[in-house]
Amino acid sequence: TNPGSVCQSFGGVGRNIADSLSRLDNKPLFISATGADANSDAVFNYCKHMNTSGVARLEKQNTATYCAVFNENGELSLGLGDMDIHQQITEHYVSFAGKSFFCQISI
Repeated sequence: TNPGSVCQSFGGVGRNIADSLSRLDNKPLFISATGADANSDAVFNYCKHMNTSGVARLEKQNTATYCAVFNENGELSLGLGDMDIHQQITEHYVSFAGKSFFCQISI
């Protein structure tokens, strides 16, 4: 084991955009997929201010995770990503989640 420090942050381009829009008083629908694991619990807890009804929570899948290791100069030494769950976000799923969202909006 090598000494170091660890921090966790929440990201992903789609989540970041939905988060920013939500903080600007817009109401975007965040469409994605997570596992049914502790990382998913943390994401949903952090994103309580967002509409996450378009996020599928899938058993037997890992929530996407990226781990970056930086050297003493702050340069990336290793980047490791577990992103397999993104294969579950199909065009059909996005279309279905979007239609469900728009059917709920009253004009």
